[in-house]
Amino acid sequence: MLFRKDTPIALLAEQDGLLVKAGESIFYNAGCKTKADQNEIAWRFAHPEVGVLGTLARRLSSDRYNIPGDDPDKQAIEAFIRDCPPASFDPRAPFDPLPLFREAVETIERRPRTGSTTGLLDLIRAARRK
Repeated sequence: MLFRKDTPIALLAEQDGLLVKAGESIFYNAGCKTKADQNEIAWRFAHPEVGVLGTLARRLSSDRYNIPGDDPDKQAIEAFIRDCPPASFDPRAPFDPLPLFREAVETIERRPRTGSTTGLLDLIRAARRK
């Protein structure tokens, strides 16, 4: 997630300690630049579980093709999709990320302290086995 430098929301994020240090975030062009010399700064959510959902959403979105193949979250999500399909999964149909994201939101509602993508996927996997 990105902000532009010196905007009120970026200053509030900095005050709350939510700005991400260089190298902690995968670059993402949020498209909020209006001038070529503007730089975007990365930030994190105050509630880590919302950040986990954001990570999942980005790696399920059309932007997933811009994420390096060696990204651990991307690898974990791709393995999960491949190895743990839902009961209604049809391998002949194009992958629809919305049902998985819905499951993730419902899982976070039940376990709001989920702090990692792999932890979230483990909880979804366990729920599917029941």
